[in-house]
Amino acid sequence: MALNITQSVLHPARGSGAELLHELGVVMYIGAGLIFVVVIAMALYGVFGRERNVQSQRWIIGGGVIFPIVTLSALLVFALLAGHTLRMPQE
Repeated sequence: MALNITQSVLHPARGSGAELLHELGVVMYIGAGLIFVVVIAMALYGVFGRERNVQSQRWIIGGGVIFPIVTLSALLVFALLAGHTLRMPQE
């Protein structure tokens, strides 16, 4: 009986490095998409929201320093763990 095995970029082999790289790519794409949505939502709120007094230092520290550090650090840790897993010898 012949097995019908087809390769696909969208369906990597189970238990392979390709599967881990696929998972890493999906996490990075989702993370980038979420960051994009948050930034666009904040820009639209700033443009179309009601006029108000804003403490600019809080926005600069929170949105310009803390948010990128937390988000990029989480993505970096995930990528490093995936890279470490790829370097480990397969059993």
